[in-house]
Amino acid sequence: MVTALAATEPWWEPGTRHAYHSNTYGHLIGEIVHRATGQLPGDRLRDLAQPLGLDLWVGVPVEQQARCADVIFAASLPLDGMPLDDLDGDALMNVLAYFNPPGYSSIGVVNTPEWRSAQVPATNGHASARGVAGFYAALVDPHDPLLSPDLLDIARRPYSSGPCPILGEEVAFGLGFVPTSQRRPLGPNPRAFGHFGSGGALGFADLDAGVAFGYVMNHVIPRWQSTRNRALIDALYDCL
Repeated sequence: MVTALAATEPWWEPGTRHAYHSNTYGHLIGEIVHRATGQLPGDRLRDLAQPLGLDLWVGVPVEQQARCADVIFAASLPLDGMPLDDLDGDALMNVLAYFNPPGYSSIGVVNTPEWRSAQVPATNGHASARGVAGFYAALVDPHDPLLSPDLLDIARRPYSSGPCPILGEEVAFGLGFVPTSQRRPLGPNPRAFGHFGSGGALGFADLDAGVAFGYVMNHVIPRWQSTRNRALIDALYDCL
């Protein structure tokens, strides 16, 4: 995947547009991790998560897989039979972003031991809600943070914004995180940051409120923000 990405021509002049990398982001960042540390990204994640007691995995060991809940898709969009020759521009990019290669976003192979064991960063992460929340809590721990405050400030600030052809809306991206926004609010405070996942899974931290949040589910709906995670966020802030 890394070799294929390196050989791919840009879809537009760099700096003129942006798009959400549904599958490829994890390989782009994972290769940086690999070259800097000599570890595959899932192994590096475990080295960070295990001392903190966090249930976070990219590549679930076979002995842990009995704990995994089967993912249930509310809807699927199979690639088989899709007339790719009739697509071009953003429409073609949208299809390829999710279904190239077939099964890569888990549709068709999800719940299999092979998919759970593989390291497909940004796509097949497995975690408990406590593990997700614990990761964000470690990022903003005032006593022993996982990242220095200066580095975290760099990572969470927006670096690009504008229409995204994959998500179909205006969006801002930081370095692996998305800042809170009116469209997808992570509570009421401006220094909240995190990321939504497929089906409505969510992790975020709020530096102003001093809280971290994790929500996971196995019933995938074709929306990131849902009535479920929205109600949980509202209930959290009602309790503060």
